[in-house]
Amino acid sequence: MVKMGNVSKTLIKSENKLINDIRNDKKLSENKRGDFEVLAAIFLEDFANNITKTSLDLNEEYPYGIDMWLEFLNYPVVNSYISSFKNEKMMKIADQGILDGNNQAIKLKQALTDGNKSNNSNYIIVRVPEKRRFDEE
Repeated sequence: MVKMGNVSKTLIKSENKLINDIRNDKKLSENKRGDFEVLAAIFLEDFANNITKTSLDLNEEYPYGIDMWLEFLNYPVVNSYISSFKNEKMMKIADQGILDGNNQAIKLKQALTDGNKSNNSNYIIVRVPEKRRFDEE
């Protein structure tokens, strides 16, 4: 259990699920495991912003090679970890859309709760303002 307060970054990183999953993945070679642990630590430093970046964007900021970043982002353990946070955010957006009366948000929420494996990034929720006639102002 981690106590709040003066907790070192090293302790937090070592207890991170992504790093632990990579460390315990027997499918990775020893070298690739080490590379992915380093990339995961870098990725987690600014997770909120890095979660939306491509391999090109990440390589521009952290030059480890676009191929290495692409392989890291597409590795099933990493991909599923990142997707869980994206799905969480999309669920919150869908909830807000439902509160605003958006019918498309209901479809998105249904797709997310059904465990639909489709690419949910194709859904866009837009709140359209109430219709007003200009000649009535």
